[in-house]
Amino acid sequence: MKARMIGLLWCAVLVLLFLFSFSHAQQWIIETVDSLDWGDVGAYNSLELDDDDNPHIAYYSRSDPSNELMYTYWSSGIWNMDTVQAWATGPRPSLELDSGGNPCIAYRYPEGNYEYLIYTQKESGEWNSVSVDTQTGSYGIEGISLKLDGTGYPQISYLRAAGSIYPFPYVWKDGSGWHREYIASPSPSGWNTSLDLDAADYPHIANGDNYCYKDLSGWHCEDWSPFPFGHEVKTCSMVLDSAGFPHIAFYKRFGPSWTVEYAFKDNGGWHIENIDSLGDYDASGADISLKMDANGISHVSYFNGRDDFMYAYGKESRWHRSSVQYAGHNPGLYNSLYVSTLGYPYISYTCWSWNVENVTLRLAKANPSYCDVGVASVESPPDTVWADSTYRPRATVENYAFFLASSSVSCEIDSAGTIIYSDTQDVSNLEPNIPSQVQFDSWTVPPTPDAATYTVTIKTLLDDMVPGNNSAYKVIIPIRVFAPPDANEVPLPTEFSLSQNHPNPFNPITEIKYALPKDHHVRLDVYNISGQKVATLVDGHQKAGCRIARWEARSSSSGIYFYRLQTANFVQTRKMILLK
Repeated sequence: MKARMIGLLWCAVLVLLFLFSFSHAQQWIIETVDSLDWGDVGAYNSLELDDDDNPHIAYYSRSDPSNELMYTYWSSGIWNMDTVQAWATGPRPSLELDSGGNPCIAYRYPEGNYEYLIYTQKESGEWNSVSVDTQTGSYGIEGISLKLDGTGYPQISYLRAAGSIYPFPYVWKDGSGWHREYIASPSPSGWNTSLDLDAADYPHIANGDNYCYKDLSGWHCEDWSPFPFGHEVKTCSMVLDSAGFPHIAFYKRFGPSWTVEYAFKDNGGWHIENIDSLGDYDASGADISLKMDANGISHVSYFNGRDDFMYAYGKESRWHRSSVQYAGHNPGLYNSLYVSTLGYPYISYTCWSWNVENVTLRLAKANPSYCDVGVASVESPPDTVWADSTYRPRATVENYAFFLASSSVSCEIDSAGTIIYSDTQDVSNLEPNIPSQVQFDSWTVPPTPDAATYTVTIKTLLDDMVPGNNSAYKVIIPIRVFAPPDANEVPLPTEFSLSQNHPNPFNPITEIKYALPKDHHVRLDVYNISGQKVATLVDGHQKAGCRIARWEARSSSSGIYFYRLQTANFVQTRKMILLK
């Protein structure tokens, strides 16, 4: 009587799915935009992206004997530089692009014993400037934030020097000209203001732990901070979500300790989350920048006080951090962030050198080759699985950063379009760049062969943080089913054995033969020279017979490896060499 078996001929033994050549991709693409010469005058900058995701930056540079407000933008493969105003100095200018792509900038200009709040717009190649406020004394105008309303008119929030009668002014323009009013609130508590406009073009402003907004009845202010006395909210950045609720990223100091935190409001009130703890590292005066993409994911750039320039993204208590650059002294102390139409972060920032007293303006762009979640690899079963045996599919899943990890990964096996096996494993909160192995439930192989072609599909199911991408990253493997030869023509082995792999050395595929005299649960694992398991080739119940397992080691480095066959009654280990 003929024994029945199912032969599984896998079209890909170890299928690697590295999106955009991930293994060679850098997380950030960094370029130098301008050399700003010595001093911190070039520190402040403001970034915007146009409709084609080309970056535009307003920043301070130094050209003896004056400091200059500069504007540069990327076009036709080069940076195009333009001087906006000589003898201009910080704080950070605030840049917006109008509907025609023209730059609009609000900035401070000192002259004699006065400081002027200037609004300028470039049209037909010329900068058209107007002074919208004047303050006596140095550092009299701080914390400038500019937004353009739906008709293109500017609105500006800022701070006046401590001791001013009206420290929290707000100016805007309409068809009748410029207007100014003063926000009735507690004294400014932070080092800057951050302005956003709601769907009706009403202003919302954050300053320290003050949050103020305007509606038909006038201005309303509230202290959102739940922190006890002694906790200070410093520099902040605010955006409104699609429902009009505020979200604020900020530095908080308590004694010598600093943290980066995130506050947001919903129908249940205010909520606070921690993004990063800086310890005793001083972030005084450092910028923080917050943007929210179309999917409601918040993106934050900040300086961590330890010479690291950081980027974080998250939503609903799920925050992931990455270091953009460590480059000597205070990289990213002054920075500005914008999110492209595809959801990728762009960050302009300044960087000092340890050995050279100069400052460079740099732009960091998220590498699209590094911005997805996907199935990194799928491990192979043995090439022959007997009827009524079991097989446990496995996959390696990796979060390639910038988006939060997929919430689950699924495996489906179908026959002629009918799904006969399905399992889903949760992989929420995957840390970026750390492969994670997923083991699915066992599949019971059908007891008799048939003419169908089975298809195994392993795919990531992305959560609602990246909508529309479900099943975008997957591996599909077809299986051909056939009847075996007569059992009398293939005598069963009389003892366990594990053969030397062939070829050996190999690159990158090798075969491992082994023999089972009886039915057993079998494991065949691969280990590196340090004893760490790098692959499981077999883990399941198998009928007696001769087997061949294949290992495709494209993602492994050259070196010595060991493979071990283990059953309840037998263990054997052999050595093999991967030589690339």
